[in-house]
Amino acid sequence: RGDVASLRRRFCTAMSGLLQACAACAGLYFTAVLVVVLPNFTRLFALRFGRAHRVAGVVHLSVLLLGMVDLSVRLLPWLLPLVTTPPLDIRNYSIYGLKLNAFAVYDLVLGVSGILLTYTAATDFGIPKARLRNAASGALDANQTVTREEITEHLFYQILNVSQVVYLRYVYVVGEVFGTKGVVAALLATSSVWLARSIFPTNRFSDNYNRRVLASRLSTSERHGNGTTNATSADLRAFTSFLYRLKKYQYVFLKHVLQHGLNIGVAMESVLRLTLTDSEIANAPAPLVDCVQFRLYWLCVNAAFVFEFFMQTLVKKRMLKQRTMLGANVFLMLTSSMAVFFVLKQTHFPASIVSLALNFLKPGRELRNVLVALAVAVTLESTSVGTEGWPVGTIAALLLCAAPATAVEKRARALGVRARRRI
Repeated sequence: RGDVASLRRRFCTAMSGLLQACAACAGLYFTAVLVVVLPNFTRLFALRFGRAHRVAGVVHLSVLLLGMVDLSVRLLPWLLPLVTTPPLDIRNYSIYGLKLNAFAVYDLVLGVSGILLTYTAATDFGIPKARLRNAASGALDANQTVTREEITEHLFYQILNVSQVVYLRYVYVVGEVFGTKGVVAALLATSSVWLARSIFPTNRFSDNYNRRVLASRLSTSERHGNGTTNATSADLRAFTSFLYRLKKYQYVFLKHVLQHGLNIGVAMESVLRLTLTDSEIANAPAPLVDCVQFRLYWLCVNAAFVFEFFMQTLVKKRMLKQRTMLGANVFLMLTSSMAVFFVLKQTHFPASIVSLALNFLKPGRELRNVLVALAVAVTLESTSVGTEGWPVGTIAALLLCAAPATAVEKRARALGVRARRRI
């Protein structure tokens, strides 16, 4: 027992150190961004052209910085010795029966500002792909330009982020009011955002590292007299191709583990709470979204979603070198990867694996994948089936719903493609 307790203490100490190191890395990244942005603030945010996007950029950057300051006070008190109280108060307030705290408001503001930032980028600065001769995506290549289609696709994932964080915060409340059926309905509601995926453009990661695709685009660019493509060295192009391949794997992990797997894991925990007594609930850990570990993860994810594009803008305006931008992207990717460790314990790994396997068999069926993955999770949690948690027949009901969900997704996909052609 003593050895187990000693190992547990060492593990907790190591994780605490990793958490502080991750927060310090995030703080270092934001500091580096400010070092570049502040001297060039007027050029970046005060010009008339594209004013809506510039204002949205200032707002979103300020919201991200507020979150970083709050985390610094909580995790790195030596960094800001004069600030003793975190800016975001976690006390709960009830407004028309809805429980709110500063984190809930912050997540909503962060999500909405991210959506507005992306939308205004598409409307104010987005250039259609047909008018460009890109040899690769514009996000990491200095001599390419981010297309309107890339920005619009990014808008979908900003909406998905808002949907997920609202679900993670209030699925417990829904469970308390409506029981198991409410939890399942909340999970399906947040997963139903994927029904709108076909409305948004799709840009393949593989197009940025597939040699045949790149060679074809390069020859097309040269035929149309676009000589800027040759300015990127072979070494840098090979490195950016590697980064795009890495980003693809990150995206797959994010989708199936940190979205579907995490959503199902939280749903399982929400149903489990229904079987607890009042005293056990009072002593239960705080909801995931209010834990400082999740706050750090969520800040890193939201920063990664926007700074990749912002860094390219700094390169275009010659405020940052290409190599520095790529290094900063790698640094942020590593920081985000460290932050993921603190969320993994809430994910349901078997459900994530099922979702990933089904996606390889037939992509674009996210609602069906979630239903089947949830059925697998409930099967593995067989000890609670037939109790106050999962009612008898839940597994069969979930599997029976998979076929209608597939039909709905096919129809939604067709309508989305038709709508995108009209836009």
